[in-house]
Amino acid sequence: MGELVDARPELVHAAVVARGDGGTRIEPLKCAATAAVAASKASGWRYEKEIRIILPDTSLRDRRFLPLTPTSIAAVYCGCRISSPDETAVRLALKTPHFKHVELWLADLDKSDYALKFVKRDI
Repeated sequence: MGELVDARPELVHAAVVARGDGGTRIEPLKCAATAAVAASKASGWRYEKEIRIILPDTSLRDRRFLPLTPTSIAAVYCGCRISSPDETAVRLALKTPHFKHVELWLADLDKSDYALKFVKRDI
């Protein structure tokens, strides 16, 4: 599994939880195991600087989807292997008026490094 970084579950006391009205609330974590998972990450992924949001199942729609408001989405990033039909579907979704402010970024493989290069694209 590799070395874990930021494995400090004692620092993870709460999660951001979506409310039905589109807002959020902070809720304490009641499970130490959940806090331990949320606070740990393999050292090879340290560069990501991700933000993790831990949600109880009750805050998810159909137990799968986090309800988001259009204004909470600033950009959509697509991987370099996105299929043409999926990219078209993303572009069509972003053309709707309530997503007019959202940027589209597509990944390309970097030609000289083992990395992805994201390029902002017009919708």
